Amino acid sequence: MDLIQFSTIVTVCVMTLFGFLFLGLLGYVFLPRVRGCIARNTSHFYLMLSGLIAAVSTILVLVYQFIYHLDVCVLCWWQRIFMFPIEAVVFVALWYQQRYAHVTVAVLAFVGSLFALYHYWNHFQNLVLGKEVVLPCGEIGLVPSCSEFSFTIFGFMTIPGMALLAFISILILCFFAHVQQKTETSAK
Repeated sequence: MDLIQFSTIVTVCVMTLFGFLFLGLLGYVFLPRVRGCIARNTSHFYLMLSGLIAAVSTILVLVYQFIYHLDVCVLCWWQRIFMFPIEAVVFVALWYQQRYAHVTVAVLAFVGSLFALYHYWNHFQNLVLGKEVVLPCGEIGLVPSCSEFSFTIFGFMTIPGMALLAFISILILCFFAHVQQKTETSAK
């Protein structure tokens, strides 16, 4: 399987996951029935799902790096700094039954999503709109620049775009975990 085929499959999966969770969030806000469905699961369930997304994201970026030999730019490294610890935080929280680990996960996902948004915005300007944008990773010269080799899937999605959707999906799950944690705490 070549890089574009692999990226297309990953993009479809990430967009489907994000779409499902975004619709779930909208349903939670506007539909009591969806609120009831979300209330059936525990906060640890939503925390576990966010850890699973982070673990799969970690594996996929390592596949891009080591199987497809894509160089990692500075902005990609910053996104990894905030994605990689999420699964460790989730594992420890589930092991010790900690109640508020979703807050730590949400902070990591929020800061990582800011880096991913900035990175994707620059990619979108360059690859989709055709503007000349010099990414910060290209100015230093010590590390590879992602503007040297970039590609889009469906004409708009790049690897930082997929990272952004993964981070936002984790944030949505952290919101569900927070709501459930409040419900579980008030029930005791």
